[in-house]
Amino acid sequence: MPDRIHRWITEEGTIRILSAVTTDSAKEASKSIGTSPEATRALANMLTGGALLQLALAPADRMQFHLQHRGSVGEIVSDVRPGVFVRASVQEPNPDVAPFIGGMMTINVSRYRVNGGELFESLVEVPDADISSGFQLYSLQSEQVLSFVAMDCLMSNWDVDVSGGILVQALPGLKHEELEAVTQCLEKHNFSEILRLTNDPVKATETIFADLKLHELGVDPLAYKCTCSKDRVLGALVTLGIDELEEIKAEGGHDINCDFCGTIYSISADEVGELIEKMQEEASEAEESSD
Repeated sequence: MPDRIHRWITEEGTIRILSAVTTDSAKEASKSIGTSPEATRALANMLTGGALLQLALAPADRMQFHLQHRGSVGEIVSDVRPGVFVRASVQEPNPDVAPFIGGMMTINVSRYRVNGGELFESLVEVPDADISSGFQLYSLQSEQVLSFVAMDCLMSNWDVDVSGGILVQALPGLKHEELEAVTQCLEKHNFSEILRLTNDPVKATETIFADLKLHELGVDPLAYKCTCSKDRVLGALVTLGIDELEEIKAEGGHDINCDFCGTIYSISADEVGELIEKMQEEASEAEESSD
């Protein structure tokens, strides 16, 4: 089955549980970026955590999660848009020096309003080099929502077998005995261990919370999709200014790679020339209107 996020709520309506299947997205991201197994695992967890938090906390907003650390993989970015559409980038897809992930780790979170409103940013320190804990702390510190997050990516050599995770979110009105019941489920079962047994994040979630009375709220599709295009690339070139564009034109054009999906856009000298002419015309019109 395709990637998706299942949503449940407890009988009392005070705890929501999300389970994400991100296997296809992790495979697509790994293939597009060309990541090694070490980088793929971290990449998959960033995709999963980002998708879970975006849907749970800000389903109408775009969210970006930047994992920074001292390992040789370097920065990993997870970008999630309403839908739920995900994409990612990895600074060093094929590291050859251990530790690959580790050291002092932080997750920088940017939240963009779809209507172009205020940008919200947060920086969370990741304890014990555990990416799941970083997403969990963001939910608590920046959104004041008590949550539990667990993720994993199981692989065979270079191939992703299954990727996914869970998010448990406290809702208003939560009572102590209800929190205790959920805590007992989480203490009794380890998500990664159950995932290895079931090979399915949804079945793993149902196994972990089998002692609770859950009502399924729905299933949201999830897909790996990049928003890059040649028009966007040309639009970005405008920020370089005419002098730099003249240099690119003189060199015969330029190839630009998308950091997220690896697509190569070949920009010809003629296209750069047209862009320069357009910028000069706009500058001239602006000058005339100001006189």
